[in-house]
Amino acid sequence: MRTTLFPDAVITGELLEHLRIPGVERYELVEGRIEILTPTNRQHAEMVARLAALLGQRPGWHVLVGDPGLYIRRRPDTVRGPDVILISDDLYRQTDPARAFLTVAPELVVEVMSPSNETEQIAVKVREYLALGSRVLVIDVEAKVLQLATAEGLTAVKTVELPNGATLAHAELFV
Repeated sequence: MRTTLFPDAVITGELLEHLRIPGVERYELVEGRIEILTPTNRQHAEMVARLAALLGQRPGWHVLVGDPGLYIRRRPDTVRGPDVILISDDLYRQTDPARAFLTVAPELVVEVMSPSNETEQIAVKVREYLALGSRVLVIDVEAKVLQLATAEGLTAVKTVELPNGATLAHAELFV
């Protein structure tokens, strides 16, 4: 179950950029409401680090980790913090330098499932990222499954071609 802070207030993405909530480390903005996220576990953190290392080997691309803010929609604002983002230099240059959060859809968004994630919660995020035009990967660390998202749902894959021309293999992720 999600905990919402300030349920009567509508927060904007611009306000969220400057908001610091004592004792709360991770949160997202969903339709103007701040939703608290649980901390990630060790396996989640290791997978994100492994992904960043694998994705960062190609020039001309930016790999963002650590819940980088990504605008999903405006009025009311939704700002998500994907686990990993892969974005080309060209698209990265189109982002608003005055904004802390990405204002353009990246080529690839990766969500790493944690035990605290609910299936519907991940499904909502996947639909949002797909609606932006991003390619979406979902990695289930516990089940050791790499999944490619489409409008029809998630499909388990052994390898996936990435937007930067690299191939990401199941065996590289689950060593």
